[in-house]
Amino acid sequence: MFFEAGYAGKSTIMTVSLDLTNQDPTTWATYEDDAEGMAVGSALWDDFFGHYPCILNDGTELGKLNTSDFTKYEDGTSAPITTIGNDVMIAFPRRGIKIVKSGTTLKVSMTDAENVEGFSYLAHSYKGDECDKFYLGAYKAYESNSKLYSVSGQTPTVNQTIGTFRTKAQARGTGYEQSAFFQLTYRQVMYLLKYRGQNAQIAVGRGFVDENSAIYGACGYTNDKGMDWGEATGKYPMCLFGLEDFYGNIYEFIDGIYSNSNRQILVADGNFNDTGSGYTDAGTATFGSNISGYMQTPNGTNLAGFTPASQTYGSETTYFCDYAYVAADRLAYFGGHWNNKSYAGVFRLDVFQTASAANSYYGARLMYMKTI
Repeated sequence: MFFEAGYAGKSTIMTVSLDLTNQDPTTWATYEDDAEGMAVGSALWDDFFGHYPCILNDGTELGKLNTSDFTKYEDGTSAPITTIGNDVMIAFPRRGIKIVKSGTTLKVSMTDAENVEGFSYLAHSYKGDECDKFYLGAYKAYESNSKLYSVSGQTPTVNQTIGTFRTKAQARGTGYEQSAFFQLTYRQVMYLLKYRGQNAQIAVGRGFVDENSAIYGACGYTNDKGMDWGEATGKYPMCLFGLEDFYGNIYEFIDGIYSNSNRQILVADGNFNDTGSGYTDAGTATFGSNISGYMQTPNGTNLAGFTPASQTYGSETTYFCDYAYVAADRLAYFGGHWNNKSYAGVFRLDVFQTASAANSYYGARLMYMKTI
């Protein structure tokens, strides 16, 4: 179903290598290939990734936003980020990623070149068609007139099923969806590279995860905080790669991933549904009982990404530092909510929910796939 392209010439390849026998996330990773000599958290990583904030209207960019202040365009003029239909989005240009687990070593790479052997471009594939960019809402999605938007100043919509959110995202037009698995894997690769595998709740910020009350409030708290921002109290939203509440506040449903009756992972680049119909087997192991604990070992492949591969677990301070679930015949949600504490984070992916689930913990994030 999916195409892995062959080698087509010299390329820039950034790699981080994780020693899975080392439980300390501050020391378990080293940079390799063209990443040698790069500094953790450096702005040079953002130059390589090429992502940027913008206003997107019906699939067309109206202009790039100031990365330090989303209320303004790059030229300093006011940007209409509270206008329904002018979605505040983060654009992610086409890159290839490679995830390889060999023994106790996990190597994660990204290249800015096309058709490099072993690399996957599935984050930039939509129903089999190539995309030059994918876009994700800078905020959790807000519903208006049965359509989803990414708009500042509105409270995220909750209490709807994954299928309802899917329908309301697709109602925006061709190419619009809610956030999906291959694009999640892509941003997790970005995180591992830029922050060299550290615990994101320490390296970036704890996120809104230490409150007993519901949703933080209107979207846009991090508009003037920069592309990566957080703090340590757990009382405020964080931002990573321009995505407010990358984790925390409310979960976002993730399409394009399903666990079958044997808890094997099935994936897709489009035609999303509630049953995994037409999805591709990602080649993961079978389990007779649920996976439920702090992830120690991921599957570590281009197809299965960082879904958990073992019922041996770490803790909130070891290995990936985030909780993960896989149950039988279930759909996925990501990130953590307002009272998840250390369970939340970049790798908090739960393939654990039924199609009928809808409550105040679950929301969505708008996505747009720009095909070539």
